[in-house]
Amino acid sequence: MSSSSPPRSRFALERATLRRAMRFSVFEGMLYALMVGMAETYFVADAVRMHATPLEVGLVAALPLCVGGFGAAFGVGFLERLKSRKLLCVTCVVVQALVLMGLIAAQALGFSNPLELILGVCLYQVCGQLGGTTWSSWYGDLVPSPLRGRYFSHRTRLVHLTTFVGIAIAGTLLHTLEPQGRPELTEVSGGTGFMVIFGLAALARLCSAVILAVSPEPVFHDHHDSRDMLVFFKTEGGRHVARILLFAACVNFAVYLGSPYFAEYMLEDIQLDYFSFMLATATVMVSKFLFLPAFGRSVDRHGAAPVFRLAVFLVALTPLPWLFFKSFGVILFAQALSGFAWAAHEISFFTLLLETSDRKSRARIYSLQSVLNGSTQFLGSVLGAGALHRLGGDYLSLFWITTAARFLCAFSVAVVLAKIPSRSPISRGKLFLSAIGFRINTGIALQPEEGPEDTPAP
Repeated sequence: MSSSSPPRSRFALERATLRRAMRFSVFEGMLYALMVGMAETYFVADAVRMHATPLEVGLVAALPLCVGGFGAAFGVGFLERLKSRKLLCVTCVVVQALVLMGLIAAQALGFSNPLELILGVCLYQVCGQLGGTTWSSWYGDLVPSPLRGRYFSHRTRLVHLTTFVGIAIAGTLLHTLEPQGRPELTEVSGGTGFMVIFGLAALARLCSAVILAVSPEPVFHDHHDSRDMLVFFKTEGGRHVARILLFAACVNFAVYLGSPYFAEYMLEDIQLDYFSFMLATATVMVSKFLFLPAFGRSVDRHGAAPVFRLAVFLVALTPLPWLFFKSFGVILFAQALSGFAWAAHEISFFTLLLETSDRKSRARIYSLQSVLNGSTQFLGSVLGAGALHRLGGDYLSLFWITTAARFLCAFSVAVVLAKIPSRSPISRGKLFLSAIGFRINTGIALQPEEGPEDTPAP
């Protein structure tokens, strides 16, 4: 390199190698999404098939997220000691595939039961979140700053689209292979369909492990230090982050009072068949896919704070249709509303933490977020199961409780975000109208905010 050449980033790879790595990652993300659509989406349905109690259903939905959050926290510690993030990430991915194979083996040998499912999904989520933390560090260093917004938003939309494909394939297979296309309510039966979809999910995950194994990895220079985070939390930005994290944990608690039991309600109370259940579940992903660009543009234009305010209000609204109607058309509308709300929440919350954090503390902040959210989701689901038991299995009364808790959060979000500036202030109503007026053929333009200590673009 001549003396006149611009300095290269210490993380930089050759241009052709970088392009190949980014292209590989898109395919790897789509394979990961197939696994999610064909396995994770139907864990609760499998528990219902095995006549799990409401508490067991809640544990299948929330305990793995809680345990997995600690896996993300351990990931930061591993990153401080390992030189190869690739090795750790690939190992976690392979173990996830092996867990799915173990669930298949248990079903084939007649050992399948809710407890075995809970334990398997816990290990699955620990590896998932540990691998996710490692992958984020790996590709956060690999993808150049000027490309991050466009690249990761493009990858995320394809992940959502492929998740929908996985949900559709799995739902169709369950409808075809399971008895009468719906869970039997009299005795534990079936399971063939679940073995098939878990097998396909394991195969997709093993293929993604191969792609990760042949992908290049830049040299890892650890920049995480727990002391940096303690110093950061004493700053004004750190206090903003602390309030946001605690508030998000409260939202997750309110949501998980009822969220794990909507699938059980559809399958047991309304008695949807597996094909209808698939359509209802897939509607959430389609809605997310369609509305992500609109909320991404709103974040760019107005900042994350006003979009997050709207998102929390929309999350509070999502149970309302379930309280008054049981028709399948209303269920699809409710699921579309849920996807709309969570599209806003995912983009705004992620970007809000980026806007209010610095680079040195960011990895630990996200791992802390995983622990807080997983813990409150677990607590909410357990309390929801207890409430459902005391209510005599009255799902609608439980849904009223989670709705009330969500609206408490929606009414307090303005106080939490009061001192966080917006790029251009906008009311929730105008923001809502701008979101539903988007053009489907436009792409997302999300550009994550760099912290004050981020390195300049290479």
